[in-house]
Amino acid sequence: MPNTWDLVLPLEDKTTKKRHYWFWTNEPDKGKTTFLETMETRYRTSWYNKSEVYQSVHTDSQFILIDEYTTADIKCTVINQMCDGNYQYPTKGGQSIKLDKPTLLICGNKHPKDLYPNTYKYIEARFTVINLDNEKKCEQWPPILRVPPKDNNNKEKDLDVAAS
Repeated sequence: MPNTWDLVLPLEDKTTKKRHYWFWTNEPDKGKTTFLETMETRYRTSWYNKSEVYQSVHTDSQFILIDEYTTADIKCTVINQMCDGNYQYPTKGGQSIKLDKPTLLICGNKHPKDLYPNTYKYIEARFTVINLDNEKKCEQWPPILRVPPKDNNNKEKDLDVAAS
């Protein structure tokens, strides 16, 4: 999975259990929200609004994005159900939606062990927890191909290169 920090992030490990990711830092400005926003532009995603009961989720979401997660607003059992693909996402004015095992990406400024001290073993069983405090953001992410500007004085040279 592409990311801001050039980390290898497989979606499955050697077991049959799907891996989810929990990114955290002690400090702001490490690219967590930018990473989630970039995932939103590249994949079918749904944002989980932890302050709302009803969710607006896409039935074909590959990723569920949760940002600014610094308090245990979601019960550990609900997070486990979301990870295992058994959670029924409540929707306003309609039936709950069950998604086909999307990958959860959670970003915040606290280690999940601090948020769930009594149930952290269940989080740890499903998530790869990554502290980004020592990771450096790429200069430009997502990476783009940098092409030097053409020199208009060398038009003939450009034509010669294109012809050969």
